Amino acid sequence: MRGILKLAAVLLVLPVLAAGARDPLPDADAWLTNTVPRPDRFANAATSTNRFATLHAEVVAERLRVTCSDARATGMNLIASVDAPGHWPARDWRSYTMRSNAAVWFVELPVDSLHVPIVYFAAVRESNAVSTSAMRIVEPLALGMEEPTSFFWPFIEGFELDLDGWRVGENTEVRTDASAKHGRAALMARVPADRHAATVTTTRVRGWFVEEHGATGLALWLRTKTGVGTAAFTLLANAFSTNQVASRRAETIKVSNRWTKVELPFGSFPKFPLGDLDLLSIELSGKPGTEFLLDDLYLLGPWRMDL
Repeated sequence: MRGILKLAAVLLVLPVLAAGARDPLPDADAWLTNTVPRPDRFANAATSTNRFATLHAEVVAERLRVTCSDARATGMNLIASVDAPGHWPARDWRSYTMRSNAAVWFVELPVDSLHVPIVYFAAVRESNAVSTSAMRIVEPLALGMEEPTSFFWPFIEGFELDLDGWRVGENTEVRTDASAKHGRAALMARVPADRHAATVTTTRVRGWFVEEHGATGLALWLRTKTGVGTAAFTLLANAFSTNQVASRRAETIKVSNRWTKVELPFGSFPKFPLGDLDLLSIELSGKPGTEFLLDDLYLLGPWRMDL
């Protein structure tokens, strides 16, 4: 009798589970038909259509998994950015190392929002040449995902991993320094010998993420290694395009050789289309050769951050 009751319970639950599962909608994961610019470091890479023909995304055990079959490859990376199509000059591209199970290369992408598309492509390096796929776009909700896989966390950057999404000047290499506020590293920017300012930019702060979570501003830590300087901040929407909008904060911040916590409420910037934010610019002014350190960039809002 007990066995019959258990079987009945299972039979009652199965339809509920089946009803919760959703099939992908048409074109939930598809090739981008328009030609769009790739990140700068892949600008000269060759695009291969046949080699990456099997590249696709799917929902596996409530995770977003991207797979690709390529028996010749000894390694493969997936390059992805979360945002609606557009913002091409200032998308926040991130690189993920794919793993192989002998049959396919695969990686699970974090999903912060079901409603924001992810654009992605695969890259393979062989000898001194890089080959990439065309770009694809996946919409997590349309693909059948029912909830994000990443918990919201207002912390944006601590410079402990890669430096993708950060630039110092136009041709200056991005570097870190061990003199961090927290952790092992901080971003270092040096004022060129023939100038009195260096500009740091980042694509890490995204308008859709700010609006979705109700963030009210940004915060970070700044200091010089020696000497003094100032920092000025500009928010940009649709950066480097004909629709660019720039909003420079009137108040500058004094920077010394002691760590200073800087809070930047969005309300302290002139009127700005916050939802289209795709670039933060930090102008660091000082004597030629002055070295600035930046650490722990995070969002302000209705939460507590003890940094």
